[in-house]
Amino acid sequence: MQKMIADRRKILKWILILFIVTLGANAFRLIHSRYLAQERHPGKSAPFTVTVRETVYSPDGTASVATDSTFAVRSDGSCVDILKHKQQTASKLVDRDSERQIYFASGTRVEVNDVTGAKSTTVLKLNLAKFRRDPSSKCITSFDGTPLAPPQDIIGEEVVAGYRTVKITSNNWTWWFALDHGCAMVKSRVDWGSQGYSEKNLVALIPGEPAATLFSVPEDDMEMTPSERMLGRGKDPSNCGSPRCAEMLRKLDEEYKASRPKK
Repeated sequence: MQKMIADRRKILKWILILFIVTLGANAFRLIHSRYLAQERHPGKSAPFTVTVRETVYSPDGTASVATDSTFAVRSDGSCVDILKHKQQTASKLVDRDSERQIYFASGTRVEVNDVTGAKSTTVLKLNLAKFRRDPSSKCITSFDGTPLAPPQDIIGEEVVAGYRTVKITSNNWTWWFALDHGCAMVKSRVDWGSQGYSEKNLVALIPGEPAATLFSVPEDDMEMTPSERMLGRGKDPSNCGSPRCAEMLRKLDEEYKASRPKK
C-alpha cells in the first residue's frame, strides 16, 4: 500500500511539472502578444489588477481550489501574470508554488519563481499584437482589429460581482470580461463533460496603477534556464519525467538562450 501511495505521488509530481511547462509555453505566446498590443496602443486600456480563483469540480460534485491567478497592467504598457497553485492543509489554504511572468515596456521579460528565488531574463522580439482585447469591440477583437483565435462568439452582457461584463464563448470555454476595466477577466468556466468542470471567480479587481511589488525582481535571485527554474539548478530537461515534457523544456531553453539580453 505504501509503495502504491509513493508511486501515485510521483506520478502526480510529474503531471504537475508537465502542467507548469505547458502553461509556461502557452503563457509566453499569449502574454507576449498582450504586451505587444498594449505597447502599440498604451492609451486604450486603463491600468488595473485583477485576481481570480480557480475551483475544480469533479463528477461526484466535490470541489477543490486549484489556483489563484493575477493579471496586472500598468499605464506604461508593462504587465505581469502571476500563477499560484493552492494546497489545502489541515488548517488553511496555502500557496504550493508561485510563478510570475513580468513583461516590461522596455522589452525585457523576467520569469520569477518566488518560492525558489530563481529567475529567467530575456528580451522580447517584437511582433504584431493580436491577443490584447479591445474594450471598444466588446472584447471580441484585439487592439489591431484582428479576431481572436480560436473563433469566439459574444452571447450577451451580464453583471458579475457588480461589474458590467460581456460574455464570450468558444467551444467548451466561457469568459466574462469587464467592459469598463480594460477587458479584465472576472470569471470563466470550462466544461470537461463527464470529467466535471472548473470555474474561475473574481477575488478582486483594483482599477489604477498596480502595486510596485508585483513588478519587482529581487536582485539576489539566481539567473537560470527555464528548465532549471522548474526542475532545480543543474537539472537537465531529461529529468522532467516524460519525453513530451522534456522536449517542451528543451524548446523553452532554446528560446531563452536565443533571447538573452546583450551584455
